[in-house]
Amino acid sequence: MTWTDTNGATNTKWSYYAPELYVFHEAHVEAVEVSVHKITVDHQPGCHVERVDVQNQHLTGPGTVSVRISNLNQEKTVFVDVLCS
Repeated sequence: MTWTDTNGATNTKWSYYAPELYVFHEAHVEAVEVSVHKITVDHQPGCHVERVDVQNQHLTGPGTVSVRISNLNQEKTVFVDVLCS
């Protein structure tokens, strides 16, 4: 996935699998700012994107979703679920 932060900078993020760390095909971003961030999910080898779900947004196929971060004073995890075929 590609994460576009509130300043327009982009970072490519990859999921990884490390069950000993309780990481099961997950990617993450850090040091986020309060505002709207963009997450872009594209087709990739081994993953033809069928659906992307995040914060009550549902995309059919690959695309970009907006993720609103409204408070940095609380722990919160925003899951971006991707269904591949």
